[in-house]
Amino acid sequence: MSPSPPKAAARFVMIRSLRVPDLLTLTNAACGTIAVFMCLNYLDTAERLYLWIGFAMFPAALVLDYMDGIVARHLGSPSAWGTDLDSLSTSSPSAWRPRWWPTRWGYAGSGT
Repeated sequence: MSPSPPKAAARFVMIRSLRVPDLLTLTNAACGTIAVFMCLNYLDTAERLYLWIGFAMFPAALVLDYMDGIVARHLGSPSAWGTDLDSLSTSSPSAWRPRWWPTRWGYAGSGT
């Protein structure tokens, strides 16, 4: 009997394991990142549109953070990396924005 050929490695295993709450969490992280970059664009160009887009991303991130928890509990299917994603997407942008924006505005106004 001849040995069976080795199985090919599965592709995109991590992407296939994503669930709806994980996608909401990634969108939350994207909102936080967009908010930071929009504020950087505002500081560079002084166009208020960038500032307002950055401000609009904050409530969107809060709603997405709330919704991913509700959807995860409703589906009852814990993800292999959902809790890690949730803590990362919640802590990083939420920690940057309140500390970072007033500091940058103060420095931008002083000419430095």
